[in-house]
Amino acid sequence: MEDIDGDLAASFKQDLERFHQEDFVQGALVQGVDLRGYSRQIDQELREVEVESVRDYVDQSSKIVELHSQMQLCDGILARMQEMLLGFQADLGGISEEIRHLQDQSLSMNVRLRNRRAVEAGLRTFLDDVVLPP
Repeated sequence: MEDIDGDLAASFKQDLERFHQEDFVQGALVQGVDLRGYSRQIDQELREVEVESVRDYVDQSSKIVELHSQMQLCDGILARMQEMLLGFQADLGGISEEIRHLQDQSLSMNVRLRNRRAVEAGLRTFLDDVVLPP
């Protein structure tokens, strides 16, 4: 208990020294300002500011409620857009797969066409050599 009292006294002494070094406090002491009265004045001003702040909050509450509902509406719209875009992305993925499949088919058909033309050219040459004119 004695240590706590000593710590409080030391802390209080440090606070007094720190406040005594403040220019504002020194000026008030030199001018003989009643610090208790000044403290009451500051408390009163703080209460007035607090009351004004609460009044502003109450005055703006309808706008805050409206803003909140608009934000919820926007969140809903953004969620629907996200779902739509995810569906679109899935559709594009399917289309991309179909395009790859069609490209593979096209390459395969192109190879078969070249092979047929090569066989056809060879067969034509053979038939031209084998067939007798009338």
